[in-house]
Amino acid sequence: MAWPCGANSSTCGAAHVIPTANAPKWLNDFASLFPVVHFAEALHAVFNPYVTGNGIEAKHLIVLVVWLVIGVVASIRYFSWEPRK
Repeated sequence: MAWPCGANSSTCGAAHVIPTANAPKWLNDFASLFPVVHFAEALHAVFNPYVTGNGIEAKHLIVLVVWLVIGVVASIRYFSWEPRK
């Protein structure tokens, strides 16, 4: 079985798992609203040995923090250990 990103998993980004080069622009724009793309790109930048500094771009961090806040607010609002009647 071949790995979708090759032998080195640190070079694996979202575009390696699902190729987006031939996808329509609107689809790439829509996909960039979700945190998976930004998480993969941030991890790729952090573990890239050819980049100095922390490697995390602000836009990736902002998207991840926004999704974190949405998830916390939704879980506080809708989660309950007791079943709803």
